[in-house]
Amino acid sequence: MQTSTSGLEQLLSEAKAFEEKRDYTAAQTKFNEILKQFPNNPTAYYEVGTFYNHIGQYERAKNILANALKQQPDNANAWLSLGVSLQSLKSDSESEKCYRQAIALNANLAAAYCNLGIIYRNKGLFHEAIQFYQRALAIDPNLAIVYSALSNALLMIGETEQAITMQKKAIELSPGQAKAYNGLGMIMQLTQHFDEALMWYQKALSIAPTYSEAQFNLGLYYLQQGDFKQGLPRYEARWQLLTANPIRSQFIYPRWNGESLQGKSLLIFTEQGYGDIINFCRYIPLINKANGKIYLNCQLEMVSLMKTLSCIDRIIPRGDENPAVDYYIPLQSLPLVFETTLETIPANVPYLTTDQEKVAYWRDFFEAQPAKLKVGICWRGRPNLVNTINRTCGLYYFEPLFSIPNIAFFSLQKELLPEEEGRLSNIICLGDKLNDFTDTAAIIEQLDLVITIDTSIAHLAGALNKPVWNLLPYTPDWRWFLNRRDSPWYPSMHLYRQSAPNDWKSIFTQVMQDLGTIYNSLG
Repeated sequence: MQTSTSGLEQLLSEAKAFEEKRDYTAAQTKFNEILKQFPNNPTAYYEVGTFYNHIGQYERAKNILANALKQQPDNANAWLSLGVSLQSLKSDSESEKCYRQAIALNANLAAAYCNLGIIYRNKGLFHEAIQFYQRALAIDPNLAIVYSALSNALLMIGETEQAITMQKKAIELSPGQAKAYNGLGMIMQLTQHFDEALMWYQKALSIAPTYSEAQFNLGLYYLQQGDFKQGLPRYEARWQLLTANPIRSQFIYPRWNGESLQGKSLLIFTEQGYGDIINFCRYIPLINKANGKIYLNCQLEMVSLMKTLSCIDRIIPRGDENPAVDYYIPLQSLPLVFETTLETIPANVPYLTTDQEKVAYWRDFFEAQPAKLKVGICWRGRPNLVNTINRTCGLYYFEPLFSIPNIAFFSLQKELLPEEEGRLSNIICLGDKLNDFTDTAAIIEQLDLVITIDTSIAHLAGALNKPVWNLLPYTPDWRWFLNRRDSPWYPSMHLYRQSAPNDWKSIFTQVMQDLGTIYNSLG
């Protein structure tokens, strides 16, 4: 056991030299030696804990840094590093406490403000995140990574010009970092500057050819253009993103690439949102399972609806133990396996069916409504989704429609905000009746038309082959492509597109005209 400060400094210098060379095995051996020789030195614990953060061993880093703080509770940098460990372990509330403690001890820790910004961005509190990023830049105006983060948050509140400026500042400060070029490409794609978007994605990949986020975004770019041949293979890069870890960890069997399932079993994993599942489950009946077995792992909320696909032998709710199988495939990789092109999208609708008991119940309910036309509406996506800002138009845009006579409107909004409840006296709210998607499907089955923003309701109506008007943001999800009013996914769907960002007014002007035409035809 040593106590000499010079001895510690020498060992730290040696360990960090290995770390800089990315010889992490040698560095780890040296850092562990430091702990053995200096078991009562808070600096030793801080440095070793920070190293383990660097190599991604966050649980170990957390325990070591906690020891550092027991010995030296006023070490602001140790609080910051502990916050990093906890944030990486998804303990955001605890990591926030650490960052705030670090700032209380040292108000000039730009990294603490930046990391608080990330926490608040992930909560969807973009204005608060922006304030934290700005505090970080006020301390150190040369942090390229913070400019990129600030750009992303500004983009989420619709401040595209500022977002572009911030991302270009990041590039100016660090021209060799692919992240900022990728971020600039995303902004250009969202603002429909497609040639520039392609250029920036390609620039990012020229710097970092294996950069999965840029590969994924480039895949989305090609898919939005309708180029499945170039888009679908790059779309697979989504499994290299950190957000894919919870599902990817279950991929322990050989990947299915279209092999015969004669006597074999296949496990399909759903992914992303409910609308994605409804859209892509159309491929499951196309699988030639021969005398094999098909299992589906999906969110609990989707189990009852997915049971209407008779080709599935067993559904495993997310979190339950999966059966041993021969192959696995993510649901949204099926278009690649089937070599889908824009012209060969399978659109045999309806491909989902309804619960006949529920249909009978709702048939009696709707037949008792006097209006000739029965229209379901939805104006807001799930609030916990990051892109909800582009999937919400506001109830007030719908309100002029309610004055059209002889049309009854039914809210399919699952949850109402307090300020919305008092403005729905003219329509019938069915959200509290929607216990699962089979309830929603039974109700849609009785409607003449569904008018909705881009959410699972749009996909469900389309999958049931019910007339549906899908109200899209300026640059929509790739599945709606560009410059077309129909959808190759859903023959019964009509697309309404914004002519400028956030221009819901023009969409509802057209919706009002089209509804008026229908009203006049009712006689």
